[in-house]
Amino acid sequence: CASPFEIDLIRRLAPDAAIHYNNPVRSRAEIGHGVARRVKSWSVDSHSELKKLIDLVPATGCEISVRFKLPVSGAAYNFGAKFGATEDVAVELLKSVAAAGFIPSITFHPGTQCTDPMAWGSYILEAAEIARKAGVKIARLNVGGGFPSWRAVGVKPDLEAIFATIDRVADQAFGADRPALVCEP
Repeated sequence: CASPFEIDLIRRLAPDAAIHYNNPVRSRAEIGHGVARRVKSWSVDSHSELKKLIDLVPATGCEISVRFKLPVSGAAYNFGAKFGATEDVAVELLKSVAAAGFIPSITFHPGTQCTDPMAWGSYILEAAEIARKAGVKIARLNVGGGFPSWRAVGVKPDLEAIFATIDRVADQAFGADRPALVCEP
């Protein structure tokens, strides 16, 4: 979810659903709204946003995913232009998440309608590097959305190639420490 409206909608439609509040910019009131509605997974891409989460979200059983960005082409809209920490900031954030007692995770979004499987490969390799530099074993890796659909024009997407790349590169990058993968439809 990316807003209190979406959280409320999901709670009405599926009261026991696990909700990931993956908009990395939220007011304190929006965070309180999510906490009151049992959101257990959050994303962050800046120190100021992490401070708000540490202040307002109970650490026990809650995940904070550090969102980072890369200069990747091949998407109709590049979310890295709007959201995501640089590698150095992501390392600092991941260390802070773990030190504060939250479940440490990493997330990214290669961009809307991305058709290049190696965009995911590049992000996964960088996620492993961020975790290594932070000295943190991550619980989950959210490989984002951006999965393309075919609109009868342009390049017909090869979802199987994207998913195979995600699987292969996650094994390669993390080895025995491979985190659980999360995909956003």
